[in-house]
Amino acid sequence: MKKLLSAAVCAAALVLFMAIPAFANDGTTTMYTVTQVVMYSEPSYTSTPIQVIPQGMDIICYQKQQNGFDHCFYGSSQGWIASQLLSKVRNGNEGGGQDNSLNGTYNSTMHTSEGVNLRSGPGLKYSVIALLDGNAPIFVYNVRDGWAEVDYGMTHGYVSTDFVAELNHKTPVTPVGPSVGPVVSGTTVYNGMDFKNVYNYNDYLALNPDVAAVYNGNPAGALSHFVTCGMKEGRQASYSWKLSDYKAMHPDYVAIFGNNNVPYYKIACGIPLSVN
Repeated sequence: MKKLLSAAVCAAALVLFMAIPAFANDGTTTMYTVTQVVMYSEPSYTSTPIQVIPQGMDIICYQKQQNGFDHCFYGSSQGWIASQLLSKVRNGNEGGGQDNSLNGTYNSTMHTSEGVNLRSGPGLKYSVIALLDGNAPIFVYNVRDGWAEVDYGMTHGYVSTDFVAELNHKTPVTPVGPSVGPVVSGTTVYNGMDFKNVYNYNDYLALNPDVAAVYNGNPAGALSHFVTCGMKEGRQASYSWKLSDYKAMHPDYVAIFGNNNVPYYKIACGIPLSVN
């Protein structure tokens, strides 16, 4: 009887042991999410989404990659996360400039200090769009965690702030679009949801003349139009945020939401998709 009981206990212990991820024996490392990411059941954007993980979270990843995905653990969940959305540094700059005090909106023309890669996203894992020569003119929109969002001619991308000249001497400014009448400060909060990351009243009117013709001087009406109509139509409502750029940076979201535009705006603002 004792032998049977002992065997049962050992069997139970073995099952429990097998259920615990063997981090130490499988070559694991701690990575960090560079933005909100989706964990999938398989190394594919078409597999089942397990959960959305916020930016800057600690992720335990096996030294196992497949189809551009890392096999990872987050809390009690395990699954696959796109490798390009993970970084070995917490702030996610991965090769960007080291002075985060530069974070802000600039909207001014600057120059590259030397030859530098223009990338499709803010990190070394993003593809190189072009190689810029030293002293190349670039229009800088925003700076975040060591990466400058820029235009080089007609090409949009990201450059490490280590290679951007004159940036240290600029003061961040709030972007103001072409004049559409008196500048009115508009709220960004609608039914308890704050859309400040993707919406600016003055920008919305400047970028959408048809909206300006109706809602100039009516911030509440313009915001209501944006939330109820503008997001569905994929309208740009801020010079610092563009739907097409956001989709290009988050192919995992595109695989889930496709042309259903509203979720992209909400995720960018940290608004739960269940909130209407």
